[in-house]
Order: sequence, then structure tokens, then C-alpha cells
Amino acid sequence: MKTRQLLLAVALGVMLKDGNARATTIDFIEGTTEGALVSVTYSSDWRVPTSSSTAESGHFTGNLLFGDIGNGYFNILLYEPGTTVLSDWVQVVGRTVPDTGPGGFHTEFDIVFSSDTDGQVLLPPPTSPFPSRGSISAFETGGLQTFDIGLGILVGIQSDVEQPHVPDEGATIALLGLAMAALGLAQPQRQNHFGSA
Repeated sequence: MKTRQLLLAVALGVMLKDGNARATTIDFIEGTTEGALVSVTYSSDWRVPTSSSTAESGHFTGNLLFGDIGNGYFNILLYEPGTTVLSDWVQVVGRTVPDTGPGGFHTEFDIVFSSDTDGQVLLPPPTSPFPSRGSISAFETGGLQTFDIGLGILVGIQSDVEQPHVPDEGATIALLGLAMAALGLAQPQRQNHFGSA
């Protein structure tokens, strides 16, 4: 275990050498129009990067030379503002594998972004066979939100904030008028028995 901690410290030290901290980044940016593909962008220090996306999801794989830091996963959960309704999530899964380069190992990352489809419930991220390395929960803002998951890796998420449905005023007034008229017509006619001869 101490060897892994030392290698982790060395990996972070290499990334932060000479005071020039440079984070490794991966960003998932959801389109502003319905059906637009999620944009997946990443920094150039990822090795063997691949990415794909759909209108509500993105997938990225790549590896970094960290040495033998072990396997694990990290979840980022974004909720609709002021609610407990899950809007988006990112799951980062890291797996250490042997490498012929310095340190003899690299870490392969599999990073998945998923967003809710308007009107449908988003299921939580799948469970992983690896141990959890942590999680972050936050409310989505609509802007780019960046989360530090450790090891100098920053994950950015920009998601559309669901707007509450506001009914059309004209249609609402017309429906209210029809309802009132219907209630008026449904009332039985009353006869005034007082004062009649």
C-alpha cells in the first residue's frame, strides 16, 4: 500500500513540477438544441484517447502514466436545481495495467457521461466491481461545472437546466372562461319563490 501511495505522490509531483500545475481535463458539454450531440473534449496529455457521443450521453477512454495506483471508480452526480431529481452523472473508472514505459504501469480510464431526457427519469450510474474512490454531488447550473477528482484530473460537465413548463397565458384565460361558462350553464335555474304572488 505504501508503494502505491509513493507512486501516486510521484505522479502528482511530476504533474506539478516547477510549480507549473497543468491538469488533465475531460469535458462533456450537452448541446443547447434538442437532439444535438454531446461534445467530448479533452487535453492532449491523454494517451490513446477515443470518444463517442449521442444526444444525451458521452463516452471517453484514454490512459495516463501513473504507475500502479490500483483500480477504482469515482461518480459525479448533478441534480436539478433545488431538487433530488438526478439530471446528469459522470462515472470515471480507472484500471491499472502493466506497461513497458516508465514505472511499468499505466492507468486506463473509462469515463461515461449520461443526461436525462426531458420527461424521463435518469437512472443512477451502474455499480462497478472496483472500489469507490469517492463521489461528488451538486446542483446543475447550466454553465460549465468543473470537478477535481484527484490525480490532477478535472472533469467538466455542462448540461441544460430543465425549464419549468409555463402555460400560454392566452390559452389559460380561454380555458378558464370556458370552464366558468360551463359551470354557469350547469347550475340549475333557481326560481324566486319569495315575493311572487
